[in-house]
Amino acid sequence: MLYANTTLARQDSQAYNTPMKWLKRLGLSALVRAFGDADRFVRENATTTLVKFGSSAVPPLIMALSDPVFRVRFLGAKVLGRMGSPTADAAVPALIAALDDMHGDVRLTAAETLGRIGSPAANVAIPALRACLTDSDDEMRVSVAEAIRQIELA
Repeated sequence: MLYANTTLARQDSQAYNTPMKWLKRLGLSALVRAFGDADRFVRENATTTLVKFGSSAVPPLIMALSDPVFRVRFLGAKVLGRMGSPTADAAVPALIAALDDMHGDVRLTAAETLGRIGSPAANVAIPALRACLTDSDDEMRVSVAEAIRQIELA
C-alpha cells in the first residue's frame, strides 16, 4: 500500500533522495507511517532519516510500537534499537509492552532494543524479559538472555 505522503515524495526525486529534505516535506509522523509502505526503499529511507533526528523522533516511534501494521511496529522497535541509550530511554515502557506482541519479530526486536538501551533505564524491563525466557522460540530465548546480560552489565 502506498501512502499519499510517500507518493508525493517520489514525485520530487531530489527531496526523496535527500533525507533532510524528505523530512521537511513529510514530517516525523509521515516518516513513521512510511514504515508500512510496500516499497523497501521508502521504508529504509524513513528508518535512516528517523535515526538522524534522535530524541525528537522518539515520541512517534513509541506510537509506532502500537500501530496495527506489523511492519510499522517492527521497524519502530528496530529504529529505537539503533538509537540506543540515552536517546531511546523514554521508549522503555512501550518496548516492555512490545514483548507481548503477537508477532515474534516484534518481540525479538523489542528484547534486543532493551538490551541495547541497557542500564539504568532498562532495569525495569528485567522482570518482563525474564518472563520471556519461557517463549517457545529458541531465538527469542537467546536474545532475551543476551538482553538481560547487557542490562545487568551496563
